[in-house]
Amino acid sequence: MAAPEALLMTAGGSQALQLVIQTFLQPSDTVLVEDPGYFMLFPMLEQRGLRLVPVPRLADGPCLETLERACRTEAPKAFFVQPVLHNPTGGTATAANLHRLLRIAERNALLLVEDDAHGDLHGGKAVRLMQMDGGATVLHIGSFTKLVGQGLRTGFVAASRERTQALLRTKVTTALTGSSVEERRLLELLSSGQYRRHLETLRARLSAARGLVATRLRGLGFGIADGDDGMFLWAEAPRDASAGLIPAARARGLALAGGTLFRPGRQPSRHFRFNVSRSTDPRIMEVLAALLTGEGK
Repeated sequence: MAAPEALLMTAGGSQALQLVIQTFLQPSDTVLVEDPGYFMLFPMLEQRGLRLVPVPRLADGPCLETLERACRTEAPKAFFVQPVLHNPTGGTATAANLHRLLRIAERNALLLVEDDAHGDLHGGKAVRLMQMDGGATVLHIGSFTKLVGQGLRTGFVAASRERTQALLRTKVTTALTGSSVEERRLLELLSSGQYRRHLETLRARLSAARGLVATRLRGLGFGIADGDDGMFLWAEAPRDASAGLIPAARARGLALAGGTLFRPGRQPSRHFRFNVSRSTDPRIMEVLAALLTGEGK
């Protein structure tokens, strides 16, 4: 558990990321990002004038061989990583992978920015970098917005006391303060047990939706990446699928999140991210089936 002086409340995870970027990184710095990774992070980094170097995301976590090579050749200042319920693949890094990642970061003075926006949806005993490190190398970002609702824009950063103070100075000069109303509302949810009960219900609903959507997508020929829990499925389209699947689906009223969106530099991808809570409507699969067989073109 982090000490109070090691925590800084923010207006959601996005503000937390912005504060970290503005406080600890300078234009022209090199940073490492996951490939695929959180699509909103990339423009945040680019707007700061940072150089992005991709690190492939594998089933057990970030590719550590690529990470070590990048540390030797690129001199990166930070690595932005989602160990638990990674967005978009839904995977969770193993403890062994994270332990090695920490050792690499320590040897190369690499700041690890751990984005844990979806971690509370994990029903097991997933390991966080912050648990292993305590804040020496890691900045841990959490958010309640995606789990409770968009009306509750609350998140936090946990870090060493010195880094928390630096973040606080940036927050005061850019946003002055947060919403005490929203923070008190969150305190009530946490202290009353409502948040815990909400998560239990949400996990069960998402698990049922994941199973349903995964079965339907596999029936259409999609390959589904292994994932633990959470709200996303990472699906690889059949090899004979048309490159025009996204615009064709849009013409039929279906917006698909193509994998290119989640790759640094918008590199090509045959993957799609499906939000399981929004993909249970059978009409979605009907449209996909028609397009994949050529009937909807």
